[in-house]
Amino acid sequence: LALVALFPLFLLIALAIKLDSRGPVLFVQERVGARARPFKLLKFRSMEDCPGHRSEWEHDNRDRVTRVGKWLRAFRLDELPQCLNIIRGEMNLVGPRPHPVSNLELFTLVGRNLNELTGAAISCYALRTLVPPGLTGWAQVRYRYANNLEEEIEKLRYDLYYIKHMS
Repeated sequence: LALVALFPLFLLIALAIKLDSRGPVLFVQERVGARARPFKLLKFRSMEDCPGHRSEWEHDNRDRVTRVGKWLRAFRLDELPQCLNIIRGEMNLVGPRPHPVSNLELFTLVGRNLNELTGAAISCYALRTLVPPGLTGWAQVRYRYANNLEEEIEKLRYDLYYIKHMS
C-alpha cells in the first residue's frame, strides 16, 4: 500500500535526481542483514558518483551531496526505495539500520583488537544481526548520522537497547 500511495512522490524524486545530476536514480549498496547475510539495499541517489571507495562517514562525503540530495537527506526521503527491500523480506519497517558490509569487517577487526573494557559494545556487534534490519530504528530516532567510530559505537548502544527491549 505504501508503494502505491508513494508512487507519485517516487516519480517526482526520480525526475528531480535526473534533472539535478548525471547518473542512476537509485543507489544500490551491499548491506548486512539478518544472520549476517548480505543483500542489496536500495536508496535514491543523493551523491555524485566517485571513482574508488570512499569513507562511509557522512562528513567525509559532504562535498559529493547533490542539491536534490541535501533535500532528500534532510527529510530522509532517500530511504523510500527500501520499501522494496521490506517487500522482498530483506528488511523490516523497524530494526537496526543495515550497515555496509565494510562496517561488519571494521567492527569485527576493532572488537578483536580492543581490550575488554573499551571493546565491550563492539564485541556485541554481532547481536545486531540476530534481527532483521529496519527502515528506521531506535538509533535513527534518538541519534544522528555517525561521523566516526565513537559515534558509530554510540549508535550501536541504541541498536542493542532496541534488540533487548523489542516486542
